[in-house]
Amino acid sequence: MKLNKIIFTAALACAAGFAGAQTVTLKGNVDYTNYGVIQTFSKAGDADMKHTDPVAGLSDDAETVVDLNLKAANFEFNLGVKLNESAGDEGDNDYTDYTDGYDGTPFYQGNMKIGFFNDQLNVYTGKFEDFNAGYFAEGPVFGDQNIRYFASSDMGQYYTALNFTPYVVSGLKVLVGVPILPVGGNGVQNTVGANMWKNLYKKLNVAAGYTIPGTEFSVTAGWRPGTYYTGVKAYDASEVTTGDDGAFTKSAFGEAFLASELKGITEGLDLIFAADFRYRDAEYTKTDATTATAFTYAGVFSAGANISMIEALPLQAELRVMYANDDYIKADEKLLGGELGVSGQHKLAGTNWALGFTLKGKYSVDARGTSYEDGEVSDIYFDDFDLGDLNCAASVAAGKSANYISAYANPYVQYNLSNGYIRMGVEAQYSQIKNEDTSNMAISYRVPVGICFNF
Repeated sequence: MKLNKIIFTAALACAAGFAGAQTVTLKGNVDYTNYGVIQTFSKAGDADMKHTDPVAGLSDDAETVVDLNLKAANFEFNLGVKLNESAGDEGDNDYTDYTDGYDGTPFYQGNMKIGFFNDQLNVYTGKFEDFNAGYFAEGPVFGDQNIRYFASSDMGQYYTALNFTPYVVSGLKVLVGVPILPVGGNGVQNTVGANMWKNLYKKLNVAAGYTIPGTEFSVTAGWRPGTYYTGVKAYDASEVTTGDDGAFTKSAFGEAFLASELKGITEGLDLIFAADFRYRDAEYTKTDATTATAFTYAGVFSAGANISMIEALPLQAELRVMYANDDYIKADEKLLGGELGVSGQHKLAGTNWALGFTLKGKYSVDARGTSYEDGEVSDIYFDDFDLGDLNCAASVAAGKSANYISAYANPYVQYNLSNGYIRMGVEAQYSQIKNEDTSNMAISYRVPVGICFNF
């Protein structure tokens, strides 16, 4: 059945292209990383050092992506297929088909942009992944900002928005969007609670931005009153029992953001800034078994730079600082921390070879030692903060303030091909979690061999 879907969709897309599209673009990449060896040494308190058996493996980030883009007059259509490391559906954990019982699907995107009034008004609709309509940029070292994407596989990929860029105010843009779910039949089903406006307005995204004319200096801001599961497994009431209508009735948090890009602020220097503010009503059980509710908040500030002042060694640097107030992550817990990263690559003159590196350091402290689980902070309330990229030290007993430390290094050598590269290096990481009673540590390493092919 899925093969028939792929064949039919591809044929339809090709037919549309031949029928009169002004531009048809097919592109993609095959990105596979094999690990020659993976191993972790760990020590819990005063116990003896232990280690895992060395193993080889294939990165679960390995993937094959094929994207088709069709442009005709004021229409633009995007169709994307993404296969996992086994060349199967990206699947149950990442991409699902909402109208087919959350069955895994290789189609990670299928969306359209329609322009009106010479593109002063653009309408976006369909299924997206990591979509922000250009309102904030990724960090140069750490990647995704803590700012939630307007649509993604984490909380929901379906999205419809209006983006207004009026000629009368050069450089201004305004976006308003909501996650409208697809439905069966004729598309009108009054029983789809998520599409009722009494629930839909709570998921509203509003954003605005301004670029100074004649420059690449921009500032953007946005707000959403709530963050909800929409069209993913956790959306269904049978998966998350947060109300009779499903998980879309329970907000994880409200969010506001401010971002800025200053490209070419001086020769060879681009700056990227982002600030993410989240708030929620935390519920927790008190010692007398009653339930209490408390308003709480968290914030992240990010500053990054692309530095090309030295032509032979372009660098990227980024700093992030985070704070979660009482009860935001967990009851009676608060967290303060930061992370610093630097990366660079030097191309050897007259050859296809390059030498590169990435360095990262992280430190945080909390009140009761419960902020991190398996080396990660909650992926619902507080995104993209973990202790490290590899296996981390075990958590210490809860109840006392804990310190979290990690240091990561990835030197590598890369051979550039005309349409890709081969990269080999070493990843090594030290991590430690300690309080006044004990200290746990881990040293992890792996030897990646990456092969990337673009077409």
